Amino acid sequence: MATSELETRQRIAEAALAEFAEFGFHGGRTDRIAKRAHANKQLLYYYFGSKAKLYEAALRDAASRLQATDDARGAGHPIEEVRLHLHSVLDTLSGHPTETRLLIRGIQESGEQGTAAKEAVGDLVTQVAAHISEGQGLGYVRDDVDPANAAEHAVVLLLGHLSLEPVLATGSDNASRAAWIRTALEGLLQTLSW
Repeated sequence: MATSELETRQRIAEAALAEFAEFGFHGGRTDRIAKRAHANKQLLYYYFGSKAKLYEAALRDAASRLQATDDARGAGHPIEEVRLHLHSVLDTLSGHPTETRLLIRGIQESGEQGTAAKEAVGDLVTQVAAHISEGQGLGYVRDDVDPANAAEHAVVLLLGHLSLEPVLATGSDNASRAAWIRTALEGLLQTLSW
């Protein structure tokens, strides 16, 4: 593809991400995507084939941008690794609000439309569960804790807060978010440890 074709395709992808994050798959309109991208509507179909494939591409793009790096490995105490990883996840999610909205909408989609979002959340749960399981193996996490279940609770806590943040009284500024993160994560971590 020539540079101008790549730029057009990228504009369409960005416009689709914004459109689907705001309206979801069923509410998203290809006319609006084309207008946002300053592109001919036929180019959406030329590059992506269908609205469903464009939506899937937007979800996969959002999911890849939201892959939090797992820098917590080797941080020492396994509970500290869980804390650092969850902080990293929340920072990544809150730093990409459009992608996070699309991911949350994607999780709620039925059928094939939500597959990429569900896979991204599943990967996140798996990473967090690995930290919790490691903590159990070293004796820092209670034996009666199901790592997968605890990881699901942590991810739901993070995504739930971000999806409801606009209506919560705590505010969405960095200081309010940091205080909420600290309180929520400490409460969660206390349920895991002895």
